[in-house]
Amino acid sequence: MKLTLTQPAPPRFTVDNDRLWTVHLEPIPGERGRFRAVSETNFRCANELCRKVFTRTVKRQLEWGADCPGCGCAAERVEYLVNVLEPHGSPVCRCEAYTTTRGIRGCKHSEAALYLFGKLEAAASAERQGGP
Repeated sequence: MKLTLTQPAPPRFTVDNDRLWTVHLEPIPGERGRFRAVSETNFRCANELCRKVFTRTVKRQLEWGADCPGCGCAAERVEYLVNVLEPHGSPVCRCEAYTTTRGIRGCKHSEAALYLFGKLEAAASAERQGGP
């Protein structure tokens, strides 16, 4: 996996898993172990009357944009809440893939958040100990 800081303030990270998936994560300020995952392919129409939820691949986004197929209004990316400090170290995600499997296996958001959490905790530990 590859971790990249894509935006310094507020911090936003990208976790890339060898071209299988990419997840954009934002740590929630003041809440240790909780992250906001921003979907690359799932959208929700911003029009209050429509609010259609749809999926569009990255390739189709380049061709057609990210407007709602129902009403043509702008759409926003869907966000999921990920908590890696759930009991027994099993991250919990609010995405569809996690809720349909009932947490039997982790989704890509929870795996990426757990990886990022480990990196952030290691960096904090090194700072406390006066590391490199």
